[in-house]
Amino acid sequence: MGGVETVVWGDVVQTFVILGGALIATIYLIWGTEGGLAGTIDLSEEAGKLAWLNFAYDFEQLVWLK
Repeated sequence: MGGVETVVWGDVVQTFVILGGALIATIYLIWGTEGGLAGTIDLSEEAGKLAWLNFAYDFEQLVWLK
């Protein structure tokens, strides 16, 4: 059981390192964008990155992608 416990704790540490790095990168990107969070959201909307669902009744295209 000692080896399994070591692997589990290693995975826990790895999860915190990966999520912490992703959080730091996200904060850095938002902080570096002109306008901060509002500027990031505006740029994302202009680029069409916030359109996750398309509820149009068009059988010619996929409805979950835009």
